[in-house]
Amino acid sequence: MPSTHEIEIVLRNPENKSDTLSYYIDVEDTDFNRRWLELLKNNLRNKAHLEKNYCWLGWADSPRDADYLCRQINLAIFQINRFNSSNYWMVAGLAPYKIDDYFSPELIIQAGEVGVDKPGLKLNHEPMNRLHRYFEDLQGETWSISPYYKLADYETKWAIRQLNDLCHELESWVLSNRKKVQAPEWQRPSQITTFLNAPRQDLHDEDYELFQKNGYDREFGGVYLHWAQVGKTQFEVFRD
Repeated sequence: MPSTHEIEIVLRNPENKSDTLSYYIDVEDTDFNRRWLELLKNNLRNKAHLEKNYCWLGWADSPRDADYLCRQINLAIFQINRFNSSNYWMVAGLAPYKIDDYFSPELIIQAGEVGVDKPGLKLNHEPMNRLHRYFEDLQGETWSISPYYKLADYETKWAIRQLNDLCHELESWVLSNRKKVQAPEWQRPSQITTFLNAPRQDLHDEDYELFQKNGYDREFGGVYLHWAQVGKTQFEVFRD
């Protein structure tokens, strides 16, 4: 199918603005893709906030490994607990919300040998589900934001979003790290572009047929519409 446009996206290191990485999207000529492309251009023109800490998922050799991600999760929990101790939520009529939890690689990665029937390096879902529940309690749904989030200061809002971002990034890293040992060709690294408070539009009925083109058989380098929801996708629930 012919392309209607080739768009260049430039990622810039916020600490070194001369350090950039460009990638190109070859957009197929369909009605849905033209609408998607216009929304992407609007986000770029309006300088929508890109969650740059949540761009790269499933890269097993990344310095953002299990040790690093667990430390970041604990820092986010520390910030939330510090804000809770200020009593701001309680003065506003909300119940206290303190997280009594600590995350480490030993907690979230199963020990043992790696193999089809051997649990080594598999993800321990129970603590990850707890972590995501904290995020759901504190932020709520996209269409119904939690009062905890609304009343939080900037640093605590950031920490609440981190609970979700780091949860999914850690899950992806553990999966890829295991695949690196067990089946390297089945690693699925990806780059996710998430704009904060981006405008949303409902899909047209005929748009859903496009999801059947390759389903979950995704190619490295392909561009796919991400789920506009808080929580797990249906496939993630099935796989768990």
